[in-house]
Amino acid sequence: MALKYVADRAEAVGLEAEGIIVEGHPAEEIIKYAEENSIDLIVMGTLGKSGLDRFLLGSVADKVIRHSKNTRYRSSCEGIK
Repeated sequence: MALKYVADRAEAVGLEAEGIIVEGHPAEEIIKYAEENSIDLIVMGTLGKSGLDRFLLGSVADKVIRHSKNTRYRSSCEGIK
């Protein structure tokens, strides 16, 4: 399961991590969860979409960065496997 993999990798380098699944609009749920749980930092990866793809599909990372009151960090995931 992807959530366990990410949590295990974070914990292996000394970070506290918890995988959760919520239902709703992704950006709204990420922001709501962070605010309700006093999350200090939100780290988001992006696929680097631009132009028409980005306009039509939107970007969860961009929405979180624009609307969250928490500290945000965005990194491109292009080329990472």
